[in-house]
Amino acid sequence: MYSDNPRVVLEKDSFFGVDSVLHYTVNASGLEAGELLEGHFDIVSNAGECSASFAFRITSVTIDSSIGPIHDLFHFANLVQASPDEACHVFARPDFEKIFIKQLLFQFLSLIHKVIPLIPIFSSPSGESNRLFCSRFS
Repeated sequence: MYSDNPRVVLEKDSFFGVDSVLHYTVNASGLEAGELLEGHFDIVSNAGECSASFAFRITSVTIDSSIGPIHDLFHFANLVQASPDEACHVFARPDFEKIFIKQLLFQFLSLIHKVIPLIPIFSSPSGESNRLFCSRFS
């Protein structure tokens, strides 16, 4: 068994029996949300050859919350206003940085005047800056 797409790697290249499960890993690094990753698995056995097509739609990573999925820092700021305690728990998650690192880096660069922000990420309707201070939870 093998995949024709180098981004989709089978954990094992062989199987035994009639009922088998294919385990695979998809490497979506460098791909953008909305892109389609396509290909097929070629299976060669003593019963013959066949091909099984696959297609993966790349999606953005989100964090579920009481106000719905958090896609970006704007949604996170809404959670801060609606539920500060929950926002602190979300902020403390190990995957928070991984999900929002690009946005956090852009905001940092804006603060040190290395880039000019187009719109403020954290602001209230009155235009005041909002800040969130949380302790890491275990």
